[in-house]
Amino acid sequence: MPEIIMHFPKKQEDVYILQKKIAQVHAEAVVKYLEKLPFPKEQKVALLAALKRGCNRNKNINTCEKHKTEL
Repeated sequence: MPEIIMHFPKKQEDVYILQKKIAQVHAEAVVKYLEKLPFPKEQKVALLAALKRGCNRNKNINTCEKHKTEL
């Protein structure tokens, strides 16, 4: 099995930047997944609103807010 070397940010600011990028990629993946679902737009919007409420509980509001109108 090949050896995998991972490099993580050392500075707290860089960790924060990496976390934001990961959150953005995750949010984009969720939106793309929702777009592919065979539901009417109204149901997708309702599902996204439910996801946003979950994000609000988890304090990930910035990522959710960015993508709330992309459907």
